[in-house]
Amino acid sequence: MIILLTVLLSIFGAGQNKIGATEASWTAEAHATGFLQAGAVPPAELAVEACDYIPGLLGARVEVYWSAPDGYELANANILADSSGLGAILAPLTGFNLQENTVENSGNDHDYTTTFRMNLLGSLLPLGDSLRIAIQMEHPQASTWTSDPVSVDVRTGLLISGSCSRPG
Repeated sequence: MIILLTVLLSIFGAGQNKIGATEASWTAEAHATGFLQAGAVPPAELAVEACDYIPGLLGARVEVYWSAPDGYELANANILADSSGLGAILAPLTGFNLQENTVENSGNDHDYTTTFRMNLLGSLLPLGDSLRIAIQMEHPQASTWTSDPVSVDVRTGLLISGSCSRPG
């Protein structure tokens, strides 16, 4: 029985790898060139009059007038802020609900008006200091793809004085 098993295994090659050598090649006479460019998220657009500083007895407010780029909407926007000096890194503005503080416009040079109440920002913005508020768009399907932010600078003053303008 052992002899028969040995003969059968040697005939059928059990336990051996039967892969032979192969050769492959490919040649072509045609050449092609290509161009690869990463997509970019377009920024929001500020209106001609980008913002207003509106004083009030219970606290001032700042209104920012802006439009989303084509194919984007309010839900694709994020608000960033910097109160540590103009030109520092912008960070998300916590405790601020963009949808609740924004109204949609029609017939103007902007799609949205977003209102920032200074009593909300008061802890961020001491009297006589500056605050940069920015809008940054994010891609609808990939929230890690973001646009360059567009921003306005807010300066507070005594009582009813203050200003809001484009950076620069």
